[in-house]
Amino acid sequence: MARQNSPIGTLINLPPLIMTGFPIVPKLPPDFANCDGCKFSWSKLKVESTDTSGLSESTKNEGTECLDCSEVSESFVYTPTVADIGCHLKFCAVPGQGDCRREDVCLEIISNVKVTAGPGACPFEKRHKYTSNLTDNGVFRIMSYNILAEMYLNRDYMTEFQYCPRYAVELEYRIPLLLKEIIGYNNDILCLQEVGRELFRDDLLPSLMAFDLEGHYKEKGGDTPEGTAIFFRKSKFRYLGQHDILIIDKLETDPGCADILQKTYSNESFKEAFKTNFQTVQVLVLEPKDSPRHKLVVANTHLYYYPSASHIRLIQAVVALRHLQDVIQIYRQQDEKSKVSLVFCGDFNVLPDSMVYEFMTRKQSRGDHSDIQTIPKDQYVPDMCFSHNQNLASACGILPYTCYTELCQDMLDYIFYDVNSLEVERIIPQHDHEDVQQHTAFPSVVNPSDHIAQICELKWK
Repeated sequence: MARQNSPIGTLINLPPLIMTGFPIVPKLPPDFANCDGCKFSWSKLKVESTDTSGLSESTKNEGTECLDCSEVSESFVYTPTVADIGCHLKFCAVPGQGDCRREDVCLEIISNVKVTAGPGACPFEKRHKYTSNLTDNGVFRIMSYNILAEMYLNRDYMTEFQYCPRYAVELEYRIPLLLKEIIGYNNDILCLQEVGRELFRDDLLPSLMAFDLEGHYKEKGGDTPEGTAIFFRKSKFRYLGQHDILIIDKLETDPGCADILQKTYSNESFKEAFKTNFQTVQVLVLEPKDSPRHKLVVANTHLYYYPSASHIRLIQAVVALRHLQDVIQIYRQQDEKSKVSLVFCGDFNVLPDSMVYEFMTRKQSRGDHSDIQTIPKDQYVPDMCFSHNQNLASACGILPYTCYTELCQDMLDYIFYDVNSLEVERIIPQHDHEDVQQHTAFPSVVNPSDHIAQICELKWK
């Protein structure tokens, strides 16, 4: 017989889809913010009634007759096995502080659904073989990953993703795949793009907290309910500050961007086009706990996507680098003895032969770049020459693609790093091409996004 949840138990939650091979991370109330000393248990059970619609409601848990109930785990996170198929799962938690437990408060909940079979082996599991351990001192593993926002799936399904079964593009199905993939990489820093507001709040933040990851979110401007997120390993880094910008605000209000504003806004058509875009640059400054003389500026962005908008992406990149130079200068002035390094991650929506990539890696843009030919004539701005002072390179090199759909097989995602103070220790190999094509393209029943996570390990020089 399942015990009725205490009143606080109404805040506990289990996912609406439970599959074998995919970890379940319960969402807990504030009493469990610190899990030290807490007691957890998972049980699998078979219930007498086939009507399970109310099992997750605490008022109906009391009196639920079980034909069989057996404990399967005492850990906080549980990964169902094939032996659990057809069963409901019960999660129990007793909050505690150290050796002191609040035995008067016991939270219990039974899953609203039965455990079902998972889709089988996923391509990212091969990559997990390279990331099974945490990094050593002096090294950090960093990932940039566009996880595909739900709003764009709903909008683009009929034109871009018809090769993928409809159920497999639903967020409810993709969340377990995303969590398994992300958790298995054991990253120290995660830079995510196309993160839905509710996905971050309700799933990513509480789930990744259980794996020592602190998360911060920056939403796009306008009415777009998605943005970027940066997570970092709390045992590895100390949080120093956050310096996010809305790119258009930085351009229009910062005196340090006056030259860019004057050059570009002199063209009214360019101005109108640029003002309709609300991309951001999310910036966290971290201090490695094993090397406090270093400071790490972590930037994350998702530039405008439209194919003929290379001029807009260039200006977005120029403004972003101006801002990052300002942030670097702030922390250098605070401590002249420390080394301040930059990593700039994101979906830049540009190819390696683009003028944005050239600007990022060669410290300047050319007004005669071939991308200029793709700009709408009424938005053309002469002398698109800009520069910056950061020595950046692509940590994962140049790849055949980082996005793979039927319509797009291009490299769009990058981890740019400061070559003066950082060096690449290791690059996590990409998916096997045969695995990418197994279900035509991405996303698929075994891969949650149309993009491929870019992952590498960097170390201090």
